[in-house]
Amino acid sequence: QNVIQAKQSISQSLLNSIMYIFNTFSVTDNFSFSGIDLNLELTWESGQNYDFLNSINGILWREVEHSDNKHIVEMNLQDGSFISSDSTLSKNDFIHTISTEFGSPKYRVLETIENTTTRFDPMILQIESIDTIQRFTNWISGLAQNVIVRKVDFVNQKNGQNPKAVFYIAVYDDSFQS
Repeated sequence: QNVIQAKQSISQSLLNSIMYIFNTFSVTDNFSFSGIDLNLELTWESGQNYDFLNSINGILWREVEHSDNKHIVEMNLQDGSFISSDSTLSKNDFIHTISTEFGSPKYRVLETIENTTTRFDPMILQIESIDTIQRFTNWISGLAQNVIVRKVDFVNQKNGQNPKAVFYIAVYDDSFQS
C-alpha cells in the first residue's frame, strides 16, 4: 500500500503541474509537453516568457533550447502532493466512467502486470480538445487512490486544431494480496 501511495503522490504532483500550466500558460500553436513521474518537458513557439514557471513552488527548471522563437524547458517537479480521496475504482468502473463522462475517448487496456506486492491494469487513453483535456485532468486529479497517472503527452499543432493528450494510467487492484 505504501508503494501505491508513493506513486499516487508523484502522479498528483504531475497532474497539479499540468493543471497549473493550462491555467497560466497561453496554450498556442506548436505547444507540447511530455511528463513522466516527476519530470516534465515543455516545448513552445511564441513570445511567451518564463514568468509562469517561477510561480510553481518547489520546481527546478532549466532551458534546454532557445532559438529564434522556440523554447524547450525541462522541469523537475517536487514530490509531496497528497490525494484527498480514500476511495478506489475498479478497472471496469473507471472505463465505464470515462466512456460516459468524456464522450467515449479512445483507450486501450494492456495486459495486467503483477509482481510480488502489486497488481495493476495499465491503460493508454487519448483525450481531444483543450477543454476536454483540462476537464479530464481536473477530474482524474484526486479521483481515487488506486488510479495513478504515470505519463502524459500533450500536443497542440501549428494550426491549433486537434489538440490531444495521451494519458498513461495504471489502475491498481487494491484487493491484491501477495
